[in-house]
Amino acid sequence: MATRLLAMRLCKALLILLAIVAPASAIAQTKFAAFGDIGNTSNSAAVAKLTRARGAQFILMLGDICYGSQAFATQVNANYKAERADGDLWPALGNHEFTDACGGGSTAPAYRSYFVLPNNERYYSFKRGPIEFFVLNSHKDADGTSATSKQAAWLKTKLLASTSPWQIVSFHHPPFSSGEHGGTAHMRWPFEAWGADAVLSGHDHDYERVMRDVNGDGLKIPYFVSGLGGKSRRPFGTVTDGSVKRYSGAFGALFVTATSTSLQFEFRNTSGTLIDNFTRTKSTSATATTAFALSEPSAVQDSSSQTLESGQSATQPPPDSMAPPTDKGVTMAAAEEELALDAMAADPDHHKILMENDQVRVLDTRVLPGERTPVHTHRWPATLYVTSWSDFLRRDAHGDIVVDSRSWDRQPVPGEALWLPPLTPHSIENIGQSELHLIAVEVKSR
Repeated sequence: MATRLLAMRLCKALLILLAIVAPASAIAQTKFAAFGDIGNTSNSAAVAKLTRARGAQFILMLGDICYGSQAFATQVNANYKAERADGDLWPALGNHEFTDACGGGSTAPAYRSYFVLPNNERYYSFKRGPIEFFVLNSHKDADGTSATSKQAAWLKTKLLASTSPWQIVSFHHPPFSSGEHGGTAHMRWPFEAWGADAVLSGHDHDYERVMRDVNGDGLKIPYFVSGLGGKSRRPFGTVTDGSVKRYSGAFGALFVTATSTSLQFEFRNTSGTLIDNFTRTKSTSATATTAFALSEPSAVQDSSSQTLESGQSATQPPPDSMAPPTDKGVTMAAAEEELALDAMAADPDHHKILMENDQVRVLDTRVLPGERTPVHTHRWPATLYVTSWSDFLRRDAHGDIVVDSRSWDRQPVPGEALWLPPLTPHSIENIGQSELHLIAVEVKSR
């Protein structure tokens, strides 16, 4: 009964706060799955089941959707008939759509008759939530597949004109890969320079995340290979530069959760096991490429004037320190480094996004007894709602203890709300006997 009452109070507090600060025009969160090399096997069915269990709202099919002679429609309908009927399949052409009988011939007519897609259906763009997607044909196309082709010119124009918070490019043949096929040289277009935030491909029957700074601006974007859609699994070959995660132990899918300020990538196998986790964050303001300034740790107060920083009284919250820095000498590399320390990027194991829009981000933070988080930051001030309390140590980026909660005159109790200013790089160690569980409503603007 007490747990239910606590949950009801929490929900009410969050609803009131969000009603005040959330704009009516906020872009909704969206979640999708991305994978290729699918076919019609028991493993294909297992991946389809995984996408539904994980709540994917739509699917990017990264090519090689069919294999062999079984009809294209038969293969797709076996596992994704409902998604196709609802308009939730967004495919890219793979080589097997052109070379195998299932594709219907050298121009992939079976693919083009089964799907109804924008533009010329070979390459196209569409928007869902905070993302604009750009789907290419990387095998062969009348408009070419090189970086100087008509197709590439279309992509460059569309990317540069996009006003969505995020831009994702998908196609079949990976520019960079440690898999059996390796990277595809003719698809090494200047995606980053044109404005892409991530590149998703298949072709190699494995999972890989490659981080590359192709245009030399100090920022790295992820190039994903997600080719474990069900057909087969293959071993890796020579490791490509920038490869940070490789996996071919089981079939699975890449899941992406997007808000206007974050992209969270998770690869999970068909058992639901998390294999890789990567998050990109950025501001949606006009200064999107500049990191937010971070204040030094200061007092955090609740309604009783107790502070989370030192236990001393504070009658007013600290001044708002969210304004972007005005130092024009801040480099892109420094901005990316600061964004990489954001709680969701640096410590996704202990922080989960419950809701996010242009003005607030609601984080669920859990640290078990004995756990110590990686170093991370909180870029925005927040209201904390305590659901479970435990003694903790806060250390700075050098590992020195700056806060020991055991020294406070009074410990917060479940149900209390506390004020937290932006925090510079730090880690939290739970030295108590209970879970430290906080709901943080981070306020991006006032």
